[in-house]
Amino acid sequence: MLEQTIEYLRHRRIYEHPLSEMQAVRHRIVESAAELEMARRFVYSLAESYREGTVLTKEICMAKFSVVDVVYRVVERCLQLHGGSGFLDDNWVSRVYRDMRVLSVGGGASEMMKDLVASYLRL
Repeated sequence: MLEQTIEYLRHRRIYEHPLSEMQAVRHRIVESAAELEMARRFVYSLAESYREGTVLTKEICMAKFSVVDVVYRVVERCLQLHGGSGFLDDNWVSRVYRDMRVLSVGGGASEMMKDLVASYLRL
């Protein structure tokens, strides 16, 4: 979604300039890219630990709710960067926004994951 939004911003013009040239827009994209990369690295690290047989349930739960939170933020930013057209029912961005809501429930509700981590932390 981020890559497609970047492509959209390169072509969408406002005041005779691509939206991608606006500093605030670039900063939102960079924030999203950084968050996605951190989440990706965390998941890759867990996959490596799993392969070595050392992954912990606590870490899997942390990844589940934290990666979902990152996805929410990135998708919301992308939706906003598409402006009003991003909210139209026939726009792919709107569909992704609606569909991503299942992430917090699928594989275990984020709240349940947080409660499991809290128990590992003896809270």
